[in-house]
Amino acid sequence: MRIRSVVVGAVAGAALTLVLAGCSASPSSSDAASSHSTSATASATATPTTTAAASGDQTKVEACDIMKNAQSGFAALNDPAKQAELKADPAKAAATFQQLQGDMDAGAAQVTNPEVAGPAKAAAASVHDYFDFIQAVSRDPSKASELGDHLKALSDAIVSLQTTCA
Repeated sequence: MRIRSVVVGAVAGAALTLVLAGCSASPSSSDAASSHSTSATASATATPTTTAAASGDQTKVEACDIMKNAQSGFAALNDPAKQAELKADPAKAAATFQQLQGDMDAGAAQVTNPEVAGPAKAAAASVHDYFDFIQAVSRDPSKASELGDHLKALSDAIVSLQTTCA
């Protein structure tokens, strides 16, 4: 039970990093865009992004909005009720983490703006690396001492994306 608390707590820490970065990751002037739900935003963004990607003219704002939306699922991990739910059900926690990784991968894959593409791919890769580490810790708690290094690497990648999108 203790290791589940550590793992979910570590993921909540990562979520906080992503949520904080996501709050300012887009220079979009539309407040309404940031208030959409993940599914509504994803569907609203899919058409312009697809059109922009096809024409090769994706703007930095569009690319940053895609990555902001890709990170939106992490916000739920800061909810104590969600954390308790994931602690109680490791299979659901693993599925949730895989979904979050998939969201980041899908977002990074949609980014065609050359200025944002590199940091977007690096952020998606860092999410994978971090969750892989968390899974390793769940199997071998002796690795938990490396948490700070892995969280810093994740944070650095997210901050790089945030800086690009500022």
